Amino acid sequence: MRHSDVKYIAHRWPLIEISKSRHDCAVWLKEHALEVPPRSSCLFCPYHDSLEWRDIRARGGLDWERAVEADRLIRNARLPGQLFLHPSRAPLEAVDLRTPEDMGQMRLWDEECTGICGV
Repeated sequence: MRHSDVKYIAHRWPLIEISKSRHDCAVWLKEHALEVPPRSSCLFCPYHDSLEWRDIRARGGLDWERAVEADRLIRNARLPGQLFLHPSRAPLEAVDLRTPEDMGQMRLWDEECTGICGV
C-alpha cells in the first residue's frame, strides 16, 4: 500500500479498511471452496524467494517462460558483472529451487526463536 503521488487521486484499500488481511481472505476463499490466488507481484521481481520461484515454475506456462526470458535478457544489461533474478546469481532455469527440507535438512523448533540461545 502506498499513497498516491498525485494530490487529486486517493488510493483505497477496501479490505484493509475493514481489517482483512491476506490470510483472512485466504481463509474465506477456502471456506467457500474457491482457489487462493498467489500474491500479486511483478513476474520478474528480483525479490522473489525460492519458494515463489518454485510456485511460478510449478504453475508452468507462459509466466515461467517469461520469467526465464527476462532473466536471460538482463544478464549483460549492466557492466561490470552479470545480473540475475535469483539471489544465487545463477540462471533462473538452472537454480536448484528445492527447500532445505527437500534436501534432507531437519527443521528445528519450527524456526521459532525465543532468544534462549543468547545470540
